[in-house]
Amino acid sequence: MSVLRIVTLAEDRKPTSSLVRRLVHPNRDTAKKRICQWLSEIGYLQLLQFGLTPDDIAILREERASLSGARTSTGTSVKAKPMHHSRLCAVLIDCKSADVDEAARFWAAALGRPVDLEHPMSRGNYRMLETPPDEPVVEIQRVEHESRVHIDIETDDIPAEVRRLEKLGATVADRRERWVVMQAPTGQRFCVVRIQRPGFPKNANRWD
Repeated sequence: MSVLRIVTLAEDRKPTSSLVRRLVHPNRDTAKKRICQWLSEIGYLQLLQFGLTPDDIAILREERASLSGARTSTGTSVKAKPMHHSRLCAVLIDCKSADVDEAARFWAAALGRPVDLEHPMSRGNYRMLETPPDEPVVEIQRVEHESRVHIDIETDDIPAEVRRLEKLGATVADRRERWVVMQAPTGQRFCVVRIQRPGFPKNANRWD
C-alpha cells in the first residue's frame, strides 16, 4: 500500500482535506518529498489522531525510509536508515498478593502518589498511581509469580526497538499481541510496548 493511498484512507476516516491538499501533488516526486517532510515533522500520537492505525504507521515509516533515500555520485538511490524513538514508560510493581488494592495503598503511601482509580487501566489486577507530567507511570499489578519490579520501554516501532536491544545483548522471552517481553543480559525481565504516555516523543531517544 503506497503512502498516497494511506493518506487517502486517512482522509476517509477523519476529514483533513487541507492537509491532504498539502501532501498530494500532480508531480509524483514532489508529492513524495512533501510526504517525507510531513512525516519528519509529525509525532506518532498525531498520526493516530489523523486517523491512521499502528499498521498504517509502520507502512508509512518503511515508505519514508525508501522515499527519502539519498543519491550517490552515480545517481543510484541509497535507502535511508529507518529511525525510531524510545523512552522509559513505566515502572511496574508486580505483587504476589491476594489483594491488589492493599498493595496499591502501600505503594501509594510509600511513593507519595495517590491511587488513581479513575484511570482506565485501574481495573482487574491493575492499579495506577497518579503520575506527574513528564514522569514515568507507576503501575501496581497482581501476579502469580514472585514479587518483583520491572520496567516498560515505550516506542513508536516495537520491532526496531527489539532489534536494537538484541544487539545490546537482550533476548526475547515472550512475544505478545501488543508487547514483547525481553530479558536483559543481567537477568531482569522488561517489556517493549506501544506508546502509552502523552507527549511522545518528548524526552525520548532517537535511534538512527
